[in-house]
Amino acid sequence: MGTDRHEKIQQRAYQIWEREGRPEGHHERHWHQAIDELDRDEMDYVQDAAPQTLYGTDDSGETASPAKARRRDKGRVAKGDVLAEEALAIRTGISGDEAERLIDETDGDLTAAEQAAREEGPER
Repeated sequence: MGTDRHEKIQQRAYQIWEREGRPEGHHERHWHQAIDELDRDEMDYVQDAAPQTLYGTDDSGETASPAKARRRDKGRVAKGDVLAEEALAIRTGISGDEAERLIDETDGDLTAAEQAAREEGPER
C-alpha cells in the first residue's frame, strides 16, 4: 500500500473515530470503514468521469447523465452499505446493528427502513 493511501486511510479512520465519540477498542472497524469510504469516493469519482453510456438511458431513450442515474437510484442502497446504515442510525436514534437489520429487511429501501425505524423507536 502506498504511503499516500495509507495516510488517507489513517486520516479517515481518525475522522470516523472522532465522529463516533472516540470509542475505545474499535480501531480495526474504523480502519476497514475508512478503506470502504475511500474506495466508494474513488468509485464515485471514476463514475462521474466515465462516458455517459455507462448510465443507461432515461425515460425518453436519451443517454442518462450521472446526475440522472444518481436520482434514479436514490433511496436504495446495497446490502452492507456501512455509511447508509450509520446515517440511518444517526437520523433515527437507533443502533447501527438495528439500522443494518432494517435496511436488509426492506431490501435496501431507505425510505421504508427509516419509516420502520421511526415506528419501532430507538433501542433502550
